[in-house]
Amino acid sequence: MVAMDGQLQQTLQAVMEDPSHSWEGQTLVSHALLGLEPTDASMVNEHFQSHAPLYQLAIDQFNDQPSASHFNAVVTACENCHLGTCPGPLERIAKRRAESSH
Repeated sequence: MVAMDGQLQQTLQAVMEDPSHSWEGQTLVSHALLGLEPTDASMVNEHFQSHAPLYQLAIDQFNDQPSASHFNAVVTACENCHLGTCPGPLERIAKRRAESSH
């Protein structure tokens, strides 16, 4: 999850540092969530299992058409999954949201 957060932060920072705030050429690496070994096995519950594919869909959509709205869909996928598994990082995840005007 640290790698996922890091890439969201780096991508958002790159876009904000670009004078035109262009999303063009930005991509996100997809992490095969269902294939990862969790630190705490109790986090792999039914909610996680149903939301992991939605994260993948959001990543695919962003990579097909990078934009603030598609980036925010990835952030929303993270938030929605964490709501039912591990709510601790929700405040941190919210900081990754891009302003919709960019």
